[in-house]
Amino acid sequence: MMEFESPEIQDEDITWASRALGLPDSAFFGNDGHDARAKLLKSPDALDIEACPGSGKTTLLVAKLAILSRQWKDRTRGICVLSHTNTAREEIEHRLGNTLEGQRLLRYPNYVGTIHGFINEFLALPWLRSLDIPVRTIDDDICIGQRWEMLPDWATNILKGATSRDYLRYRSIDFTPGEIRLGKKVFLEHENTFKAVQRVCRQSAQNGFHCHSEMFVWANNLLDKNPDVSRYIQHRFPLLFVDEAQDNDEDQSALLDRIFGSADTRSTRVRLGDSNQAIFSHSRQEGATTDPFPHDHLRRDIESSFRFGQDIADLANPLAVTPQGLKGVGGESQSTLSSDGSKHAILLFEEHSIGNVLDTYAKILIDEFSPEQLASGKFFAIGGTHRPKQTKHLPYHVGDYWPSYDPNIAGREAKPSTFVQFMNVGRRNADKQNMTQPIVSKFAEAVLIAALRSNPATPSYFGRMPHRHALELLENNKTARNNYLQLVTTLATDPIPLEEKLWESKFLPTVRLIVAEIAKTNALSSGTQTFLEWPQADDPVSLDLPQQQSTNLLEYPTTDPRVRIKVGSIHSVKGQTHTATLVLDTFFNSHHFKMLKKWLFGEKIGGVGESDAYQKRLRLHYVAMTRAERLLCLAIRKDVFSEKEIQKLTTHGWRVGCVTKSKIEWVEPEKSDQ
Repeated sequence: MMEFESPEIQDEDITWASRALGLPDSAFFGNDGHDARAKLLKSPDALDIEACPGSGKTTLLVAKLAILSRQWKDRTRGICVLSHTNTAREEIEHRLGNTLEGQRLLRYPNYVGTIHGFINEFLALPWLRSLDIPVRTIDDDICIGQRWEMLPDWATNILKGATSRDYLRYRSIDFTPGEIRLGKKVFLEHENTFKAVQRVCRQSAQNGFHCHSEMFVWANNLLDKNPDVSRYIQHRFPLLFVDEAQDNDEDQSALLDRIFGSADTRSTRVRLGDSNQAIFSHSRQEGATTDPFPHDHLRRDIESSFRFGQDIADLANPLAVTPQGLKGVGGESQSTLSSDGSKHAILLFEEHSIGNVLDTYAKILIDEFSPEQLASGKFFAIGGTHRPKQTKHLPYHVGDYWPSYDPNIAGREAKPSTFVQFMNVGRRNADKQNMTQPIVSKFAEAVLIAALRSNPATPSYFGRMPHRHALELLENNKTARNNYLQLVTTLATDPIPLEEKLWESKFLPTVRLIVAEIAKTNALSSGTQTFLEWPQADDPVSLDLPQQQSTNLLEYPTTDPRVRIKVGSIHSVKGQTHTATLVLDTFFNSHHFKMLKKWLFGEKIGGVGESDAYQKRLRLHYVAMTRAERLLCLAIRKDVFSEKEIQKLTTHGWRVGCVTKSKIEWVEPEKSDQ
């Protein structure tokens, strides 16, 4: 294996990168010349970079990649950049797309994309093809829905009470499913129900239908059979960057370690993330135990945030499990709220006044910000638990503060599950991009998914352009092909929003005929029929319709609103920057802020040595409390605090107010005797 020496980076390279990104020459050096980021850009070593919220982590990564691309000489070895989303790729396209360096980064021999995309392209898909196992589609919804329909009726009758269908994903190359649990009952391998699930997993996979997590099964199998594959990949990618490394779960971390770190030599790896923000999308997901982030001997810290000032930094820093000593060098410190200089507010409420919390927050925003700032700013109210449950623990979830809140449309990117929802997503993307192509693509994708659900033998569009593939499949039926083209043209060019009566009378009959022709069937399956139905009010994305404007957006006042507040979950705003944030207390085994109040006083700092449950609470609310540039507010039940504790809050930088039905009554801090 050829030795690799990373290009040497000088001050003038960093200055060039700053200009290429549209930043000041001093962007990575700091005004005093002591910014830690310049040293990190120059380093050729393996690093684990702990970057605090708002530190410009992605900008740092893109600058480093741009410099390396400028100096790169090897035509067959490249840079690998992995993350959980395509944020890094999108940032390169946005900020460097018109430069030669940016264009080089996005083509061979480099790879910039998601972890799943990398595993598929370089390991799982080639291995599956070599084993003559077809790959028609990799999609959890299609695959799990198909497997459910393939189960015999007696098995679906037994399993229909299960709260999750995760067991329909296989966990090994013999297609053994995950744990099948129904209440306290766990089905064992020798039982007929378990065998039925395993059988449909095998049959579905052999038909070419796979879930995303199953690609890791085959990637690991490839490495089991051919360990030298890791050496070849390390040779191809001598430099590896992993963004948002704190979000890697155990499966991802263990597999990446096998690929890039288990051979005699390894790629030089730079990981970027923030372990204090390691929150996962569901309670069953756990962080990495194999190769966790960060390693102490590789750790380098960026503790300066350009998002907020020192006032917010001082309030949030205690909630970091491993505090960095946040330095707030952004935001604005001026406030109109308080003569004593404190502006960040804790809003105390009682059960009878919980419905007034968001209106009170809106009034505070109107007092704090100018009309221009209210029009252009990003104002949020977020909570940890956002789905309802029958309970006496008020507030349990975000909807207890605002009954109009819909948790089904609160995700970062709601996933369409019906034909109409695909069209709504297409129209939304078309409006953003000012072009009709997203509508055409989503229409074609929805048609092909509907056909696959009726006939698994339908030629898959996986890895192909959906619109072109649909036209090819309709080539021998001129009527159906013309119907397809007329319908997609109408949907792409007609600005009239889809309505239920219009969908069912004008579009649905034609769509059924098109789908039936592509699927080569006279009878559409029940799964396809459900997919083609008008979405119900409680389905994800179903309310993402232009005429309904149901986007969890609270407007205050309701007539002629002066401020608009986006309401959602803490998970949905990870990575975002807000003008102002209100963090709503919610319940998970206990009320969050009741358990964390000593951190709000500043009596406790960090979470090392605390239980896993405490650390999860801390990370969740550290994320929440580091979104705001200007104003941070918390909403907490009044009976969580004693009068003495309320005074502690006022001495720790909080302005405390009690919410009533008509106004907020601010607590006067006790005057010092000195």
